[in-house]
Amino acid sequence: MDKLKRLFVDYRHQVLIATEIIILIAGAFVAYLTVYRYGLIVRAVLGIVINYLLYLEYVVFRRIHDKSVFFDKFEFPKDVKYFVMDFFLVILMIWGGVQVLDLIRYLIHIFINR
Repeated sequence: MDKLKRLFVDYRHQVLIATEIIILIAGAFVAYLTVYRYGLIVRAVLGIVINYLLYLEYVVFRRIHDKSVFFDKFEFPKDVKYFVMDFFLVILMIWGGVQVLDLIRYLIHIFINR
């Protein structure tokens, strides 16, 4: 037993890296197997994740910073790119929300037609 502990202490970083690589390979394999079989669930989960990350970026970030300072630094010709970015982010949020609504409608359809 002491030999195993000593071996683990000596090669701790290599063991942790190997464990991480095995976990990543297993996760990629499970993702590959499920991406087409459970496409509706996969798209809904991706929609939830996208909306959650955008919520963190826009709502939480703006609550942390002082609002008066955040909006006073806006320069019109230079910061127009944020309007374009907001346009595409709203599209992403709507796509994600529609995917979640599709999953909810699918689950309701399953439970009603039993």
